[in-house]
Amino acid sequence: MRAIPSTIRKVLKSKFCFICGRRQVEWHHALIYAGRQINEPYAIVPLCVKCHRGNNGTIYHDVKEKCELETIKNGLQDLKIKYPKFDWTKRLQFLTNKYE
Repeated sequence: MRAIPSTIRKVLKSKFCFICGRRQVEWHHALIYAGRQINEPYAIVPLCVKCHRGNNGTIYHDVKEKCELETIKNGLQDLKIKYPKFDWTKRLQFLTNKYE
Protein backbone atom coordinates (compact mmCIF):
# COMPACT_ATOMS: atom_id res chain seq x y z
CA MET A 1 0.00 0.00 0.00
CA ARG A 2 1.25 3.45 -0.90
CA ALA A 3 0.72 6.32 1.53
CA ILE A 4 -1.58 9.11 0.39
CA PRO A 5 0.00 12.58 0.80
CA SER A 6 -1.91 15.08 2.92
CA THR A 7 -2.43 17.39 -0.08
CA ILE A 8 -4.28 14.63 -1.96
CA ARG A 9 -6.08 13.44 1.18
CA LYS A 10 -7.64 16.92 1.53
CA VAL A 11 -9.06 16.63 -2.00
CA LEU A 12 -10.63 13.22 -1.32
CA LYS A 13 -13.99 14.14 0.12
CA SER A 14 -16.33 11.21 -0.39
CA LYS A 15 -17.24 9.33 2.75
CA PHE A 16 -19.32 6.68 1.02
CA CYS A 17 -18.31 3.43 -0.68
CA PHE A 18 -18.21 3.75 -4.47
CA ILE A 19 -19.82 0.30 -4.91
CA CYS A 20 -22.43 -0.09 -2.16
CA GLY A 21 -22.74 3.35 -0.52
CA ARG A 22 -21.74 2.31 3.02
CA ARG A 23 -19.91 4.69 5.34
CA GLN A 24 -16.49 4.21 6.94
CA VAL A 25 -14.41 3.88 3.83
CA GLU A 26 -10.88 2.84 3.06
CA TRP A 27 -9.02 4.31 0.11
CA HIS A 28 -8.28 2.05 -2.86
CA HIS A 29 -5.60 2.94 -5.42
CA ALA A 30 -7.39 1.76 -8.56
CA LEU A 31 -4.57 2.16 -11.08
CA ILE A 32 -1.06 0.75 -11.22
CA TYR A 33 1.61 1.98 -13.63
CA ALA A 34 5.14 0.59 -13.84
CA GLY A 35 4.53 -1.53 -10.75
CA ARG A 36 3.51 1.43 -8.57
CA GLN A 37 0.14 2.73 -7.47
CA ILE A 38 -0.83 5.98 -9.16
CA ASN A 39 -1.17 8.63 -6.45
CA GLU A 40 -3.58 11.07 -8.13
CA PRO A 41 -6.94 12.20 -6.68
CA TYR A 42 -8.92 10.72 -9.58
CA ALA A 43 -7.13 7.35 -9.18
CA ILE A 44 -8.10 6.79 -5.52
CA VAL A 45 -11.56 5.37 -4.86
CA PRO A 46 -13.44 5.10 -1.53
CA LEU A 47 -14.49 1.53 -0.69
CA CYS A 48 -15.99 0.05 2.48
CA VAL A 49 -14.16 -2.77 4.23
CA LYS A 50 -16.48 -5.42 2.76
CA CYS A 51 -15.97 -4.25 -0.83
CA HIS A 52 -12.24 -3.58 -0.35
CA ARG A 53 -11.29 -6.72 1.59
CA GLY A 54 -14.32 -8.97 1.20
CA ASN A 55 -12.66 -11.80 -0.72
CA ASN A 56 -10.59 -13.32 2.10
CA GLY A 57 -8.65 -10.10 2.53
CA THR A 58 -8.40 -9.12 -1.14
CA ILE A 59 -10.59 -7.07 -3.43
CA TYR A 60 -13.09 -8.83 -5.71
CA HIS A 61 -12.07 -8.79 -9.38
CA ASP A 62 -15.27 -7.11 -10.62
CA VAL A 63 -15.05 -4.40 -7.94
CA LYS A 64 -11.43 -3.75 -8.91
CA GLU A 65 -12.34 -3.40 -12.59
CA LYS A 66 -15.32 -1.12 -11.88
CA CYS A 67 -13.06 1.17 -9.84
CA GLU A 68 -10.51 1.11 -12.63
CA LEU A 69 -13.18 2.02 -15.19
CA GLU A 70 -14.34 5.00 -13.14
CA THR A 71 -10.85 6.32 -12.55
CA ILE A 72 -9.81 6.04 -16.19
CA LYS A 73 -12.99 7.91 -17.19
CA ASN A 74 -12.21 10.69 -14.70
CA GLY A 75 -8.54 11.09 -15.53
CA LEU A 76 -8.11 9.95 -19.13
CA GLN A 77 -6.43 13.12 -20.42
CA ASP A 78 -4.06 13.34 -17.46
CA LEU A 79 -3.22 9.64 -17.73
CA LYS A 80 -2.31 9.98 -21.41
CA ILE A 81 0.11 12.82 -20.59
CA LYS A 82 1.71 11.59 -17.33
CA TYR A 83 1.65 7.85 -18.05
CA PRO A 84 2.00 7.56 -21.83
CA LYS A 85 3.41 4.03 -22.19
CA PHE A 86 0.05 2.36 -21.47
CA ASP A 87 -2.90 2.45 -23.88
CA TRP A 88 -5.51 3.96 -21.54
CA THR A 89 -8.08 4.43 -24.31
CA LYS A 90 -7.99 0.74 -25.20
CA ARG A 91 -8.37 -0.28 -21.54
CA LEU A 92 -11.27 2.17 -21.14
CA GLN A 93 -12.99 0.71 -24.19
CA PHE A 94 -12.53 -2.86 -22.90
CA LEU A 95 -13.94 -2.04 -19.44
CA THR A 96 -16.81 0.00 -20.89
CA ASN A 97 -17.84 -2.90 -23.12
CA LYS A 98 -17.65 -5.27 -20.18
CA TYR A 99 -19.55 -3.23 -17.54
CA GLU A 100 -21.79 -0.75 -19.34
